[in-house]
Amino acid sequence: MSLRIFVAKVSTAALLLTLLLITPTFAAPTYQTSPPATGQVNTNANLRAGPGTSYAIVGRLAANETVTIAKCNTGCDWYQLDNGYWIAASLVDIPLESPAAANDASGTATEIDGMILIPAGEFQMGCDKKNPAENGCVSRDMADLPLHTVYLDAYSIDKYPVTNARYKTCVDARGCRAPQESSSYSPARSSYYGNPTYANYPVIKVTWHQATAFCAWEGKRLPTEAEWEKAARGSSDTRKYPWGNADPNSTLLNYNMNLRDTSEVGSYPAGASPYGVMDMAGNVDEWVNDWYDKNYYSVSPGNNPPGSATGTARVMRGGSFDYDVDQVRSSFRNYESPDYWDIFLGFRCTRSSEPPVTGQSPDIINDPKLDASSPIDATQAPEDIPIESPVAANDASSTAAEI
Repeated sequence: MSLRIFVAKVSTAALLLTLLLITPTFAAPTYQTSPPATGQVNTNANLRAGPGTSYAIVGRLAANETVTIAKCNTGCDWYQLDNGYWIAASLVDIPLESPAAANDASGTATEIDGMILIPAGEFQMGCDKKNPAENGCVSRDMADLPLHTVYLDAYSIDKYPVTNARYKTCVDARGCRAPQESSSYSPARSSYYGNPTYANYPVIKVTWHQATAFCAWEGKRLPTEAEWEKAARGSSDTRKYPWGNADPNSTLLNYNMNLRDTSEVGSYPAGASPYGVMDMAGNVDEWVNDWYDKNYYSVSPGNNPPGSATGTARVMRGGSFDYDVDQVRSSFRNYESPDYWDIFLGFRCTRSSEPPVTGQSPDIINDPKLDASSPIDATQAPEDIPIESPVAANDASSTAAEI
């Protein structure tokens, strides 16, 4: 072999190895979890330099290893660990106990990117006349009857209502229009939106259209009415309020003009829903996606009801700081024109959780030559480093599936 050919081969190998080990930049934003979630790897799995199978494998983890998740990508289908490396989200189980799990046998909550995962399954939607706490189900138009069983696919919902600070990020990026006014209810809050003092308070005075635009800007959407109610009520009973059937009081929520204005989000942990979702009663009423139809519960489908196909008003849920005990019930339905806005009205967003991909993840290690105990050797020839093809998922003959 001539010296020229040998040098060329060494240079090519070195270049390939360098390209594999360099972490590429990517456009999708990532978000810090709050707090960082602890999970357990459910199978031997690859660690990667970035969020996707086209990124280099930089290490391996064995099944049942404990990991700390610092961030996730926009779709939260890849987790970045506290060591900076990435793993497919489907390969990590996160048993984060909900602060309110004791109230609901189904209550385990996974929180990533400020959102709570609501697992797939059935729940009871509407007012339960057999629940003595409901006092006969008095509601606007009696629209939360009849009680009916609803099945929902898994989804994630914001743990808190959208805040002034969060909404302002979208406005500053020219993705959203500012609230209709910057003041709040009390004269002392003539400067509310844009004021750092109230950065962590719910944004108000936004229309349904503005709420929809913001959620889309974050890669999310407004929840359906059914998604909102399940997140508020849980799936184990037909409780009247997120915390149970006990009467409201000032330790559970901001209601009945007790504070005469909005409160900082998350101020009432004792009033959390069974899944740990906060402020689902009082503080601000919340836009949801559905058109309002007072008779919809009599005709709605049992699986993933999308709401009425047409209408003139959109549904609002949860009640606000001026609502009384009956109007902050988890099943209470309110409505207004989608162009409406006021000091009592905010929103939160949701995101669908994609169903598991049929087949095996390309990051599951089932080759005995590639067990989790064998680290990547930087001196290894590039052709010996197993990198799956980024287009493997497009090949019908391949068992690889993009996670």
